[in-house]
Amino acid sequence: MSGSGMTRCKNPTCRRPVFRNGNGRPRQYCDKPCRDAAYRAGRLTPSPDTERYAAYLRQLSEDLAQRAHALVVAAHGAEPQKDASLTLLRLVTEAERALGDVRAAAVQHARTRGVRAVAIAQAIGLTPAQLRTRLAPPAVERRMRRREALARHPDPAPGQPEQPVVNAPPPGAFPLARALATLQRSSGRSLSEVGRRAGVSPSYVSRVLAGKRRPSWPLTRRIVEVCDGDPADLLPLWRAARGEAPRPATPDALHAALRGLHLAAQRPPLESIRTASHGQLSTADIAGLLHGQRVPHRTVVDRFVQALGFRPEAYLPPWGTERPPGAARPGVCCPTPGALPADAFG
Repeated sequence: MSGSGMTRCKNPTCRRPVFRNGNGRPRQYCDKPCRDAAYRAGRLTPSPDTERYAAYLRQLSEDLAQRAHALVVAAHGAEPQKDASLTLLRLVTEAERALGDVRAAAVQHARTRGVRAVAIAQAIGLTPAQLRTRLAPPAVERRMRRREALARHPDPAPGQPEQPVVNAPPPGAFPLARALATLQRSSGRSLSEVGRRAGVSPSYVSRVLAGKRRPSWPLTRRIVEVCDGDPADLLPLWRAARGEAPRPATPDALHAALRGLHLAAQRPPLESIRTASHGQLSTADIAGLLHGQRVPHRTVVDRFVQALGFRPEAYLPPWGTERPPGAARPGVCCPTPGALPADAFG
């Protein structure tokens, strides 16, 4: 039995006196609504673990997307090679492993946000007992640490010497590969034809399209031209794949960069982009950005790039904080192309 007395409500936004009557468990909150509000606030306040697992989720999701892209490229290979089936099986296994890592990180992220185990288990098709057994917090933590170690020291490919980490492709390499793969599929040309006309083997083209090789600019240009694309659209992606910072650009080059990012996103329809921007962009805005019909404001460009799933600062040159002469007001596109001076983009 607890002693009587007075304390303060544990809700940080309340702190009213709480009197204990000496019977049963000591009260910590002045009333039930105050207690519920404190619990909700605790769940909504990100903890260090929440931020850490959110970072894991972002990294692992990007890795999963790259592996899924490599699988798509391999599955679309026109001429099956002798070991094509085994390659597909290996890619499927790698994608399954990456998906398992994403699920484990998502489960632990939900736990750190205070989501109940029953709800987590139901969301992923497990019972609470299975969740405790298969995805216990210590096991998930060990899994994340193993992934961190693999990221720092990746396993070499079979038969290949281990490469130093400094030679690993930068994060920007993936959009270039996706843009090239989108062009190759839309052109209807086989990997053999693309390789023959570009002067490389089909297997090398396949590795380039899967993001496993960083092509030189002359080779990138040849692949784009063979697939009926515009090399200028992919030049910013190629530079990002090499880890280069965006360079100052003219308005025409800006529109080309936006078309390249649209390719890297696999050419989503205008309406899908509008939806992804939460209605902040109209289809007319998007068409103007892609076709170079309008001179955009930076706010419009950033919304467009983010709706495609990319970071604007990784592919576009920095702009000044002042609105350039001739540019539209934020959220609006100006109908007069060519009104911006070239130095407004760098």
